[in-house]
Amino acid sequence: MASTYSTNLKIELIGTGEQVGTWGATTNDNFSNVFEQSIVGRGTANFPSDANLTITLTDSVASQTARNLYINATSGVSLTATRDLIVPTINKTYIVENNTTGSQSIRVKTSAGTGITIPNGVKAFLYVNGTNVIGAFDYLNSLTLGTPLPVTSGGTGASTVAGAQTNLQVDPAGTAVAMAIALG
Repeated sequence: MASTYSTNLKIELIGTGEQVGTWGATTNDNFSNVFEQSIVGRGTANFPSDANLTITLTDSVASQTARNLYINATSGVSLTATRDLIVPTINKTYIVENNTTGSQSIRVKTSAGTGITIPNGVKAFLYVNGTNVIGAFDYLNSLTLGTPLPVTSGGTGASTVAGAQTNLQVDPAGTAVAMAIALG
């Protein structure tokens, strides 16, 4: 059997009897690049222009952005619209941070998937299921916030019931507070 890169992460699998006396270098590269990057690696995916960006994996144990667990998405230019960060269609977990310039969202997706949109300045925990990019989880059995969740993010913006009622314009009896709207 000849050496191959038949795994999702492009690990070099040494063929039987190959690399006699030198297999240690390949093994070390597999551990220091492939495994290290996929478990704790941090890479940068830089959008060089105001267009979509594809990151790929090649048959090599050299460092590759698409292998990293954590992807810091940046841009060399201001993005003017939501752009796609297209990742390999393999089973893989990613943490993606949108640090692009231009205050635009990015969508992390596979070439054929619909993906997940990440607002500018936000980190997302994602999973590529071999077809599409999805949220890595959708259930938390408990959650403690250090600060109140803003109303714009689905929270009350307050740390007390009274504050929540005020922010959501509800009176203590639970009925909506009437709002006067002047029509011109």
